[in-house]
Amino acid sequence: SLTETSFKRRHKIMNISPEPLELEKFHSELMHTEDRFYNITGRRLSKIWRAPYGAINELILKMAAKFGYNKHIFWSNNGKRSLDVPDYISRRLIRSNGKIVPNPLYMTGDETLKMLFDWEANTPNGMNGAIILMHLGTNRKIDKLINILPEFVKIMQEKGYNFVTVSEAIEN
Repeated sequence: SLTETSFKRRHKIMNISPEPLELEKFHSELMHTEDRFYNITGRRLSKIWRAPYGAINELILKMAAKFGYNKHIFWSNNGKRSLDVPDYISRRLIRSNGKIVPNPLYMTGDETLKMLFDWEANTPNGMNGAIILMHLGTNRKIDKLINILPEFVKIMQEKGYNFVTVSEAIEN
């Protein structure tokens, strides 16, 4: 959050820093990411980005644009559900009303594949142009959803889909 200055309110929000993000810190994080990408790949990073949680407002968009990041990308949504794969949900069980119950947000690999194929079947253009959000690093110890990718890619290619980078997708 760039604007919430109350430490108490910030502390209640999961995964948010205790300090409001300042322009210098924002720039530093972008440059650190660019440097790491270059050091690993030897290539320059495209100036395409996604704000954590997709949380944007006019201020954050202007800050990003100031550093050349004027293409903010969201994941796809067909009006019924988004393609934000819940790989960041690591607890199968949660406590609710003093009882341990299944976490309604948790999806297994099989459930996630079903969700993806249902999304494709119930969206007018299927997966054409769709952007699926998956996270490389999650807290899951078992049933990591990244493991469904080979099967998903194979089935989708058999259906005639091609996979491209975000840069390629938005250029066409």
